[in-house]
Amino acid sequence: EAQASDARQVVPSLGTAKWFKPGTLAGQIALAGIRASVRAAGQLSSMRRSHELFLGRPYDIVVRMRPDMYRPLIAKPVCWEGLIDRVMAPDSASPGRVNGSVWGCSKQLGRKNSDACFFGRRDAMDRFLEAWEAVVERELHVHLCWQRQVAVGHGDSSSAQDGPSRAATTCGGKPAHLPEALLVLALREARVRGRWSNCSADSCECS
Repeated sequence: EAQASDARQVVPSLGTAKWFKPGTLAGQIALAGIRASVRAAGQLSSMRRSHELFLGRPYDIVVRMRPDMYRPLIAKPVCWEGLIDRVMAPDSASPGRVNGSVWGCSKQLGRKNSDACFFGRRDAMDRFLEAWEAVVERELHVHLCWQRQVAVGHGDSSSAQDGPSRAATTCGGKPAHLPEALLVLALREARVRGRWSNCSADSCECS
């Protein structure tokens, strides 16, 4: 109900800019919409923690799912019963990945549409969602800066071979290829392991 009718007011610093694939100015997804979606996931996590205090006990598993995106047309059904046991099993220690695992429902995190559904134990998910929000906040502005550099002829264009290097220096980095790629950065910053399930109607394979 409080959503602004003017897209420029959702996140004024991002305005109506859209995600574009480096090398072009083509884009369909509003940067402000990406930020709002990720921030909403973080706010829901906060609401869940408040509800846990009300219940007097925590949830074992947290699931992030977009029903409008995660459907049989683009993803295979998840074998939930078998995965619950895997998720609740102790994580094997590995260097640099000490805070548990986050599982993609049917795709490796970072792949197209992998943000539509992922899950994990509550502590790992809390760390991951917090990192995801911070990464998106930072990287969307890098992306917008890069887009502006392209617009003025200093970015990723064939007319200037040093354009990308100049834009990377100006903007503090290079933009990600896909919005979902920011999930990989969030995994690194949260120091959690990204795992995924490759499920069909008859079997599940996990990695």
